[in-house]
Amino acid sequence: MPTSLLDCFGPDEVSDAHTVFCFEEAYSSIMQSPGITDLIIGINETRLTCSVSGKEVVQKWGCDAMSLLSFDVMSKALGYMSMCGSDDDKVAENVIYLGPESEDNQPLICAEFLQQVVSNTKERLERTEERFYLTPARAFVTDKVTSLKTAYIEGMLNDIREKEWEYIKPSIFWKHTIEMVNNLSTHVRWSAWQSNHFLWLQDVLHHQQVVHTEWGG
Repeated sequence: MPTSLLDCFGPDEVSDAHTVFCFEEAYSSIMQSPGITDLIIGINETRLTCSVSGKEVVQKWGCDAMSLLSFDVMSKALGYMSMCGSDDDKVAENVIYLGPESEDNQPLICAEFLQQVVSNTKERLERTEERFYLTPARAFVTDKVTSLKTAYIEGMLNDIREKEWEYIKPSIFWKHTIEMVNNLSTHVRWSAWQSNHFLWLQDVLHHQQVVHTEWGG
């Protein structure tokens, strides 16, 4: 288990408890920022969606993995913003210490830290891609995550070129992270609704009357 927010930026898929800790730590430190609460409500709704996936085990596994992924990605983004801030003009000046301030403990420049956060986020997406690549959930999970990862990285690179910046800055990072998480959440909720509706419809056709099953009750 992590003991501080600094333990929450790795690329690996971690336990549910680890993710919840990181998410709550990051959110608690930045919850007063405008729009954050609405964003968190949307992510929580995605998590709840997985609980209504019924007996479709493949769908449920994929749903849980993508919900966890959205929490992990958002934890990293919120954590970075809480520690380094969102000011593009100060990202090369702001620093954080990974321990007590001292001559032996050199600070980490936020601009460099952000590049590492982006790299770890990309690796975290790739972990989910690989996990479901040779499974029945490939179309639902891997293919979608691949497209989101591509849009995420290319979107930031395009913005860097357009603004003629030398590296990723907080505004670009935040913009594309939010876009990716929102698209991920929409995909999960829509897929769950579509699957449940289809199963309910099959029950109706089978019984030749409107029924109230776990899919449509």
